[in-house]
Amino acid sequence: MFSIINKALEQRKPIYILTGDEDFLIRQFINSVKELVPPNERQFNLVVLTAGEISGQEAVYQARTLPMFGKNKVIIVYSANKWQEKDWQAILRYAANPSKHSILTIEATTELKKKNKALSKFEKDFNKFGILVKLNKPSHSRDFIALLMDYCTNRGITIDKEGLETLAELSNRSLESAVNEIEKLPLSYPEKKQFTQNDILYIIGIDKEHNIFELIDALAYRKPDKLARVGRNLAMQRDANLFELISIMYRIISYADLGRQYASSNRKQTEQKLISAFKCSLWSARQATAIMKNYTEQEVNAILELLYQYNKKAVGIRSGLSMPQELIEEFTLELSVIAHRLVKI
Repeated sequence: MFSIINKALEQRKPIYILTGDEDFLIRQFINSVKELVPPNERQFNLVVLTAGEISGQEAVYQARTLPMFGKNKVIIVYSANKWQEKDWQAILRYAANPSKHSILTIEATTELKKKNKALSKFEKDFNKFGILVKLNKPSHSRDFIALLMDYCTNRGITIDKEGLETLAELSNRSLESAVNEIEKLPLSYPEKKQFTQNDILYIIGIDKEHNIFELIDALAYRKPDKLARVGRNLAMQRDANLFELISIMYRIISYADLGRQYASSNRKQTEQKLISAFKCSLWSARQATAIMKNYTEQEVNAILELLYQYNKKAVGIRSGLSMPQELIEEFTLELSVIAHRLVKI
């Protein structure tokens, strides 16, 4: 969560109109609004609409309808940049006397060059109510890094200046990509709160072919050759840690195993459902979603069994005289067999 989103939601406005060109922040805002409705009430009190299918007046009608079996109702309206002037007039009239039981969130993002003229006519009025939230991509590197620092602060971690600059460069100043990489840091270093440029390079930089996350990505997307190659590279490292590999991989496979009930035809919807259900990172949800798509339930069980076996070997049970590095290479080769679809299930 970013401070700009925190501050807006702390005010608990009855309406939020989201504009700008930073899609990632828009999605984060909407997901945070959805979280205001308890999971057991969402069937009744979370309404998701598309502006192309309803008018502004119909959105107002939904907002004025009382919640069922709960205190609050959240209405999300996507693609409101398609609305005409009369639709925004209806929203403006509602803003003057809104329901105390509803939070109406309207997504009206568009490219800056194609600014919505209908909405522009009412921007000053919406600003007076304090309900217009502009979420734009940072125009300068310093602004991008400031956003990353803000995100880290909210996560309770710090990254040094050189690390943030490296992260900005390697992510090509994509906020979603950078946040995705930041979420990997606590997975690799659970007890650590302060990170450096070296940590960033280990996760996404020059050491990528020796990287646990690349290994899991290769497994998730059924790339057996890459899986075996990264496994060999990991095994060559002196500080190779089979426990760390098994721990992170078990978490992802568990999300995939338990998360089938949340699967839908829309990949992003599935990812968001997993994030909501398991409070996991976007990267973890993305890998679990890929595993659900690319592996059968029997294959997932086979991977879980393999993790169980090698967890015992890691503590010295039935491992013979194998070194940790040898166990890692052996483990990843067995995973690559499953990814090759050659395993008998």
